[in-house]
This record gives sequence, C-alpha cells and structure tokens, in this order.
Amino acid sequence: MHRPHFLPAVLLALGLCACGDPREDLVGGYPITGTMQTTSGGSTNSSRVKDYVRVSSDSASSDRLSVLLSGFKCTSAAKMTGPLEFSIERTQCPPETTDGCTYTVVLERGTGGKDVDYSELVIKFSGTVSARCTDGRTGQTTFSLSMSGFRSAEGSTERELEALAGSTVRGAAGIP
Repeated sequence: MHRPHFLPAVLLALGLCACGDPREDLVGGYPITGTMQTTSGGSTNSSRVKDYVRVSSDSASSDRLSVLLSGFKCTSAAKMTGPLEFSIERTQCPPETTDGCTYTVVLERGTGGKDVDYSELVIKFSGTVSARCTDGRTGQTTFSLSMSGFRSAEGSTERELEALAGSTVRGAAGIP
C-alpha cells in the first residue's frame, strides 16, 4: 500500500495554523486618553480627552468587530484589516436631545489596532457633530480624535471604567 508523503506535512501544517480567533487579542475594555481637534466657524481647538472603549467580536463574521465609544454613546461596526488592525465603518450615532437642542454624531472613518507588543490599543477617527435647536439655531463641528490606552484588568466592571472616562470627549465636541 502506497501512501502520499505530503499528507502528514499538510495535516501538521493545518494543526499548527489552528491558532484561535485573532480578534481575541483586541477584545476587551480600554480606558483611553488622547487629543481631540475640533473645527467650528473657522476656529480650530485642541483638547486632551479621555474615554472608555469596548471592543467586542461580532459572532456573525470572523473578521468583524463592534467598537463602543462610550463618550459618544455609540457602537460602530469594524472590519479586521490585519492581524491586530481594524477599520471603523461610517456610523451615525443615535441623536441626543439636551437643553432644547438635538445633537447628532457621525463617525466618518477611523482605524484602530494594537502595537507590536500586543498591549496598547490606538484608535484614530474623524467625524462631525451637528446641532439643531428648537429656537432655530443650528451648528456643525468637525473633529478628529487620536487616543490610546491599555486593556483594563479582568474583573473591572464596565460601570467602573466608564466612570473613569467621564464625558470629556462629549464636552470637547460641544455636546453638553
């Protein structure tokens, strides 16, 4: 009986490649800090901000993620673009009404990923905040955000981590 000699090599290679879900290196909660630049009415401002981001794997597809940006109270879909990188898809966040004005955040584009030592998450994205008030006032602010942080310790509750974040991202974007 003659067996193909390549079969054991193929089976060994398949066994070595069963490394698990690469998204697991990204999944978790991250208290993050960074810089937000806003432009409104021809004026540009830069602010240090903090936020909390939760990255989750999407069970519908092996290359999809969900990225919760707590400061904007918004979850965006993301697609893996490399072993530790993802692109954040355009997302219109649910509108919020405060003091007679409705604010709508649109995340236009973004990227995220971890550095080579698998520890720090870096997220960059841009978008707009539009306001429409009951008294007829309207306004729009564009922003770009660059933030980074390390995964929180296991056992930390989301509520505790969100309390760390505060609402400085919202304030910097002009949302009360």
